[in-house]
Amino acid sequence: MMAKLWLLAYSILWTTHHVHGHDGQHSFDPTNWTAEQQWTAGGLNCTYGFQEFNKHVQKQVYNIGVHAPSGIEKAWDQFNLTFETYLNEAVGKRFDPPIEFKMKPTEYPLLSWIDNKEDVDFMYSDTGLYSCIGTEIGGQPLGTTIASLENRGQEYNLDMYGGTILALASNKEISTIEDLKDKIIAAQAISVFAAGQSQFWVMFKNGMDYIMDPKQVIFTGNHDETVRGVLDGRWDVGFVPSGRAEQTIDETTGELIDMDLFKVIEPKIYVMDDGDIYPFLHSTPVFPEWPLYAKTNVDRIVSEEVAAALVNF
Repeated sequence: MMAKLWLLAYSILWTTHHVHGHDGQHSFDPTNWTAEQQWTAGGLNCTYGFQEFNKHVQKQVYNIGVHAPSGIEKAWDQFNLTFETYLNEAVGKRFDPPIEFKMKPTEYPLLSWIDNKEDVDFMYSDTGLYSCIGTEIGGQPLGTTIASLENRGQEYNLDMYGGTILALASNKEISTIEDLKDKIIAAQAISVFAAGQSQFWVMFKNGMDYIMDPKQVIFTGNHDETVRGVLDGRWDVGFVPSGRAEQTIDETTGELIDMDLFKVIEPKIYVMDDGDIYPFLHSTPVFPEWPLYAKTNVDRIVSEEVAAALVNF
């Protein structure tokens, strides 16, 4: 199952079926396009014709909460095309009268979706947040994603990611997980799966406590800041998602950061299902990519229509 969601240098594709990332055959062009041309009535979702709107179980407007760890503006640029423009065409117009989808990005999903009980119906977040939110307020998964990533001139289609523990290559004091004791550690946030939680879990598996053993733990709120702080010596190690450091710009040169200046602590190699090696060194196990999920009170017909539309994006 696949759908393209635009994420920074990613184009996110829905999993279960395999799709070609950049051949142009599945790209969404909002100009000169109608839902009927791409998705004929009854042709893709085992129904015939249009769905009659049911005011008793369905809403006129559905809000899609999007986790925005890199900021609201960037998330809007990355996902608005998919979660508003595309879904309003491909799903909204299949109902009579039409329903509407609105994207609501947030940097703090736990605060927004759980504590503040923000009105969202569908949610798109990292794997760790899904496990937490699914437990707290309920969530029915609609699919996970394949990231079609362009990184330093190479293109990869990946349905998994991991966490990296990054240090300067010149730092002789840090070579193992145990060497993190009495060191300054930086991560994006305690709630971010591949830039905090998964690395803390690796520390735990190695008999360490992420609160008691480090000299200090700093939450930067930003992957780039985490990487740059390792480079300029503000902290000893940085926790970032696999492949993320390679995208960081060196502020002194304006160019991509020189990865030869870094090393990955206890790097792992993972062989993917197709026999290829996962292209980025990582310090944690690899995990499934981001899921899209719906609250349990969302009408099943609407959820199925959304899932089917994204499968065929």
